[in-house]
Amino acid sequence: MFLHSNDIIHGKLNSENIFIHNGNIKFNVFGLTKIMPESLKFLTNSLGPIQYIDSQYLEIFNTIDKNKKGKREIEAPGTPSRYKEIYTDCWKHNGNLRPDILQVVKNLSEIIISDSSFKKEIPQSQFHNVTDEIISVKLEKLNIQSEELKVLSDPPFVNKSAEFEVFIKELFEIFIDIIKKQFTESQPIMMKNYIKEHKKNPVKVLYEMIRHPSHSWFTSMIGYFYENGIGTVTDNQMAFKFFSMSANEVIDASSSNSSSLIKLYNFNKEIGTILLADMYLDGKVADCYENGFGVEINEEKAFKLSLKSAETGLPVALRTVGWCYVNGFGTRKDTAKGFQWYMKSALAGNIISMWNVGCFYLDGIGVDRDYQEAFKWILKAAEKGEDSAQSSLGNCYKIGYGITTDQVKAFEWYKKAAECGDIDGQYEVGKCLYEGRGTKKDIINAIYWLNKAKENEDIDADELLVEIINNIR
Repeated sequence: MFLHSNDIIHGKLNSENIFIHNGNIKFNVFGLTKIMPESLKFLTNSLGPIQYIDSQYLEIFNTIDKNKKGKREIEAPGTPSRYKEIYTDCWKHNGNLRPDILQVVKNLSEIIISDSSFKKEIPQSQFHNVTDEIISVKLEKLNIQSEELKVLSDPPFVNKSAEFEVFIKELFEIFIDIIKKQFTESQPIMMKNYIKEHKKNPVKVLYEMIRHPSHSWFTSMIGYFYENGIGTVTDNQMAFKFFSMSANEVIDASSSNSSSLIKLYNFNKEIGTILLADMYLDGKVADCYENGFGVEINEEKAFKLSLKSAETGLPVALRTVGWCYVNGFGTRKDTAKGFQWYMKSALAGNIISMWNVGCFYLDGIGVDRDYQEAFKWILKAAEKGEDSAQSSLGNCYKIGYGITTDQVKAFEWYKKAAECGDIDGQYEVGKCLYEGRGTKKDIINAIYWLNKAKENEDIDADELLVEIINNIR
């Protein structure tokens, strides 16, 4: 799929030239066709194992054609009918009628979904027939106790390894923490990095989650994988389905004697609702309606979903409602109400909202300007590791917003932000080093940090670099 999306053709792609090493796919004899003369390219595409030759080329070799025409692989017992449809479509004589790789991947992903029984109508008896075998989820900040989450005792489970169970539990904890605290743009990167650091194959992780007998408890995370292309192609339709499942699923809470199980269900529902609302906010649901999912596209829907999720007290949902009010999205613009919702989110522990509240106080958005309050909230977020807040705190010390001016501390906070990848922080560190403000003058390191900011398309950094180079000359 990656090769085709970049207009690259292997030329001899078959099982003899595909290897798996540590969970990674490797291609053999890659690119040989690219160095062959034009007159021999026909041979390159037609020679090789007979079973992999394009059927159109078989017509040229009459003897082979007589032996092979109509002879195809016999279906193995138990092969899903949908899977058979996929590979028989790929056999079609006319190449223009065969599905491209994107369609193949999409069709395969839908087979996995259907096999896992998409509609999760959980019998009440399920909550009584449970053991401590599978998942334990500790969500300290959600006050979920350390007791084991329970599932069916003897399910048709795909992977029963304890290692995988532990990894999924930890991944879900990371997922919750990321959704609660991090900027939207950095969330999928952090998820992918976590999977990579633990030497897991994201494709296998997604597959195992879908096939897990208790996957209805983390459908929000499965939808997130589809939305962000983790272990699969980006597929907003599948993300929409899974988010809808987690947002709309209803169970009888009285049927379970596990408080942790109920809390997990509630959190999965809350996350699914807010991520569904985010799809409306980002306009990602447009292609879902062409397939008859029957939901109207409008800002009001997104706002209502955000409100619904915010009623549970989920910090990220509270922040989203605040954003809607501040920007007039799906509701009448009201910065005062927006500030109140951001404050609720900050008080509930959302680090980004803490920084936002500080910025509102700093600029007088929805609240009277108050530099002391601004400094207090920005400091809270900066101390908890929010890089944008660290850069803002540097500004407070540099200019004296709510605190005595201190250029040394300003540089220290800019440096922390820069090391976390904050573009403004990188620019300010470079500028401080160039001017010798709050630190020793160092042109070499100034150029290093300014280049970092320039790589991230910071115009001011580019202009200052030109100035430094001109002065050197």
